[in-house]
Amino acid sequence: MTQLLNSETGLSQKVTLTDAEMLKKVLTDVRFADELTVMIYNIMVSETVTDSMTLLYALEQLYIGKYKKKICDIAELNIHVVGADGMRELLYLTHWEYIAHRLPNLKKFRVSFVGPEAVPLMDDPVPEDVVYSNGEFPVCKECKQSDREFEYRFCNVLYHQYVKKKHFFKPDAVIAYNCGFHAHSESEMYTWPQSLKLIISDPDIPLIFTSFSKEEADKELKVLEHLQDINITLPSHPNPFKSLRPLRDFSRDNNCHVYYVNNYITCVNGEKICN
Repeated sequence: MTQLLNSETGLSQKVTLTDAEMLKKVLTDVRFADELTVMIYNIMVSETVTDSMTLLYALEQLYIGKYKKKICDIAELNIHVVGADGMRELLYLTHWEYIAHRLPNLKKFRVSFVGPEAVPLMDDPVPEDVVYSNGEFPVCKECKQSDREFEYRFCNVLYHQYVKKKHFFKPDAVIAYNCGFHAHSESEMYTWPQSLKLIISDPDIPLIFTSFSKEEADKELKVLEHLQDINITLPSHPNPFKSLRPLRDFSRDNNCHVYYVNNYITCVNGEKICN
């Protein structure tokens, strides 16, 4: 939630930024200039759909699975989001449906959000597994008529622990948003290598990841190359579906510098191991 000030009443209005129509109405009510209204509207919408559209963009560049299908031909899609931020994922949960709208052959879509912070807004003890499926959240008329099935699973464990669980299912692709594979490598809590080894061990499962900058993307690649030989199937490049919301980078001396969520995108596959 956020608050915007109404210029006529002086009262603050609470706005759910995931609701594009409500945002547009509020921006109109406060009488912004047209160009500024459009700019703010685009920034807020980009923030809500960047994760889902980034995934779709990457999948459209790749061949999926053992039989190397194009994403447009797949009827069932299974995705794992690793290092998930449960608060963010739950806030924008319904926007994953946008992927189905662009894939008319898709009938079943499952997403598992995996990580030690994947389960949000829960009292202790935190459940290990939380599932939302059709009937527990709204879907559009088109998806209802097409009998599309959606399942969103929040798994509050590390990925290398998740693969041992009974509710684990093999993904068609794995994605890590703003991953930071290289960060905190000296910490005792640094667990990425154990999970990444498992993720890239199957050459038929692409690992897609985003980074805040090209420099960080290159560091992520070095981490992966140190673990195993990999194929770079989508070289690091600016993501056309990054969030347009600028965030201040306080680590720089010049406080004018900003960064963007999902700024750079990369995809790799593990090398096939010949016996």
